[in-house]
Amino acid sequence: AGAPSSVKLAEQTPKVYVLDPAPARVPTDDEDVLKFPFLSDPRNWPMVCGRPKVAGVGMQAVHEACVSPFLAVQKAGPFLDHGYFNHSCCAQVQRDFPQPSTLRLRALQDIEVGQEISDSYSFPLVPLHVRRLGHESLGFQCACERCTAEDQLPRTMHVWNELSWGTVMRLLATIARARSQSGGKTQALTSDPTLRQVIDQLRGLLGQTERRLEASVEGRQLALCLASWAPCMAALGDLQGLVRDADAYDSMGTAARWSMPVLPSFALQTAARGLLYAAETEQAAGVQEM
Repeated sequence: AGAPSSVKLAEQTPKVYVLDPAPARVPTDDEDVLKFPFLSDPRNWPMVCGRPKVAGVGMQAVHEACVSPFLAVQKAGPFLDHGYFNHSCCAQVQRDFPQPSTLRLRALQDIEVGQEISDSYSFPLVPLHVRRLGHESLGFQCACERCTAEDQLPRTMHVWNELSWGTVMRLLATIARARSQSGGKTQALTSDPTLRQVIDQLRGLLGQTERRLEASVEGRQLALCLASWAPCMAALGDLQGLVRDADAYDSMGTAARWSMPVLPSFALQTAARGLLYAAETEQAAGVQEM
């Protein structure tokens, strides 16, 4: 049951995502960034926060896993078999497309004989209140292990999560505007003092979030709750990588550790970016010494 399986599908090509150093449109100051499509999807954040040649490392695996929408797959006729999979925010399998017309499901954990296999209908590395908006639009409420763990958090933690998620998106909107104004030129962006300010604010916010969660839960429940904040930690790492901050490697490592229980492909690609940032920082330090 744990072996990867392949199902031949219709001649459909998975959506391809190209990293653009300067997004075509960014939210204006009077727009509600919480509803801005580009920023509301954490899979787009590396395009805002990172350098394209580094931010693209491993991203295709993450996109293929969850960006090719579950409903688009389900409604495509030959994809109907896949539509019988129930949803879970910590699914046992992850989908990818080794060929344009082949959907492959890879086991993320050991699967016992007779055990139900679930897939995630959407990108899972977001907090409970964000996931529930998607679930409600599909007419169901998820009661998986992860949703239950987050639902049992104290009310004050729920409020903190919602406010903090909105703050993260507003900080990233600030970076998106700065990147747009720089015309996609990395040097112009890195010289903008706003970048350092956002890094400091994001670092402080994530540190507080981790401490609050550690004071509320422990063990596997803590690990499942921290997974929701992995993209935010990765965004911090990308921003630190932009300014050659040595902490970029540690931030990416933390993002990998937080995401591993839910989405190993995200963990692998963030870890890969962390190694690249570390190598670049070491190289830059060597040049300065010379």
